[in-house]
Order: sequence, then structure tokens, then C-alpha cells
Amino acid sequence: MDDDSPERHLPFDAVLKPLLLFFHFAGFSIIVGAFYFDEEPLLFYSFLAVASGCLLIVRELYEEGFVWFLKTEGLLTIAKAVLLSASAVSGAFQLPALVLAILLGSATSHLPKHIKKRIWITTGPG
Repeated sequence: MDDDSPERHLPFDAVLKPLLLFFHFAGFSIIVGAFYFDEEPLLFYSFLAVASGCLLIVRELYEEGFVWFLKTEGLLTIAKAVLLSASAVSGAFQLPALVLAILLGSATSHLPKHIKKRIWITTGPG
């Protein structure tokens, strides 16, 4: 049931993915730095991190379809989004939530492909 090959590829993906990852990393790095220096991060950097993260999800959905949400990579991304959203809305545990989200993101990006692409939720036998 695990299919490692995406159904579609973006023709410019070799440039797009690293560019989106750069903006995502830059955004959350500056946010972490602001917390370290006990400063309020500029809203622009939060927007940069969230917008680039959303575009990375859209890219994955284009390539793999909605089954991506059922794979390890998609499930961990959903967990990060829920964790950070809950922390932002409540105003509590923002730095620990951010650190945990970074650890989840690092784990996701360094997992072996057979684990990253494993489908956890299926409908029916197989």
C-alpha cells in the first residue's frame, strides 16, 4: 500500500522546494531568535514562516494527493500545525511549542523514506 513515487512533479520543483524551505527556515529562525532575546517577533516573520509552510503543504498535495495527510510526513505536519496554532491562540507555552515543532520538523525531514512515506490510516484490507 506504500507508494513511494509521487503521481505528479512540478517542472520547477528543483528550485521551488529549496526556496520555500529557505523562507520557512528563515522565518522560524528569526522567531526563535526573538524569543531568545525576549523580544516580540515582527509579524512579517510569522507570516513568512506560515505562508511558506502552507505553500510547502500545497506542493506536497499537488505531488502526492490527499493521501499525503495519511502518511508519517503529513501526520507530523498536522501535529506541528495544531501544536503551534493552539499555542498561538492560547498565548501559553509558545517557546516550548516552537521548539517541539522544530524537533518534529527535523525528525520528519531526516526520517528514512520508507518511514516518511508510510501510510498509517487505510480503508479496508491491504
